[in-house]
Amino acid sequence: MTPTYRSAAPTTPLTPTEIRVIEQLAAGATIEEVAQALNALPATVSRHMSQVGWKVRTASRPARIHIALATGEAKPPTTSLPRPEFSPDEQRLLLALAQHAVRTDIARAAHVHPSSLRTRVTALLRRAGASNTAHLIGLAHAWGFLESKTGTTTHTPEDSPPAG
Repeated sequence: MTPTYRSAAPTTPLTPTEIRVIEQLAAGATIEEVAQALNALPATVSRHMSQVGWKVRTASRPARIHIALATGEAKPPTTSLPRPEFSPDEQRLLLALAQHAVRTDIARAAHVHPSSLRTRVTALLRRAGASNTAHLIGLAHAWGFLESKTGTTTHTPEDSPPAG
């Protein structure tokens, strides 16, 4: 069973700067844009993200953002983008991106072949209007597709037929 945000919650609370970094990345900013906003070097922002990864025990930027948002340590972005109607396969891929760090694990959880994963993710990003996967996870929280401390969630049916 994949760990939920409850079992992956940080054992050490995130610092205010780490929270600002997470929130800006979830809103679609790049590392360089976050660095500029914080008057820091991109390497410093990357170091903050490494610290977040250590605290939440995952190597994936989207999963780090998901955990911070799901535990309520960071706030999801506000968005004027309309909430898309994702198919069950798209919702499954979204959840896999949020919960897994390794490409093969993401593909397995999303029920897609690893060779088609990049194409599927690109299509999902385009459909959501997201600039990258970190932004996609932020938007998914803002739209209520992913579980949060408040209990808001939309999960895909486990028995849905796999995507080809």
